[in-house]
Amino acid sequence: MLFGATNSGNSKKNLTIYREFILSCTILNINSAIAEQYALIRKRLKDKGTPIPENDIWIAATCIVYEISLATNDKHFKNIGGLTLIV
Repeated sequence: MLFGATNSGNSKKNLTIYREFILSCTILNINSAIAEQYALIRKRLKDKGTPIPENDIWIAATCIVYEISLATNDKHFKNIGGLTLIV
């Protein structure tokens, strides 16, 4: 989101919108439990031959560890066991 705001044609306005939005969010910390979950997910996906973008693996690992659902239209998240999706 921050890159998109910075890279946009109206970056000043979009950075303001981003900052307002991010202040309303709860920021979840990455920790060793999430790193371990990331490694497990990445290994399983590699073994199945279904790799996905690295950032998406971090997102999935964070959702699994914090036990929160992920709202997405990205179909590749279906390849991750233990992840609750809202499509």
